[in-house]
Amino acid sequence: MAEYVHLTLRFHLEGTEWVGVCLELGTSTFAPTLAECQDELEELVTDHINVLEDVGERERFFAKWGLETHPGPVPNEFTIRYPDDLRESRPLFQPFACPASLPEQQRVGMA
Repeated sequence: MAEYVHLTLRFHLEGTEWVGVCLELGTSTFAPTLAECQDELEELVTDHINVLEDVGERERFFAKWGLETHPGPVPNEFTIRYPDDLRESRPLFQPFACPASLPEQQRVGMA
């Protein structure tokens, strides 16, 4: 059965670079544009969860940090509200639903 987990992605500018952090996992990255940072962080978060699954630690990790899985497919729509000026110093938060694990056949070729 498909499952997903709700996560919060936080983005802010540091100098000229966008920094993105998944608050629940601690996974982070940086990139020159917000779009690149969002894409990279979503990929890293998915990889992080898949590695936890591969080594048999996902359930323990989720329980330790209070992460709940939800049954069903990943929602494909969220309402995201961005500040009027993305260059402001305050952070931008983005909801993210990530598959709790991918079927083995979809992980083939992931590095």
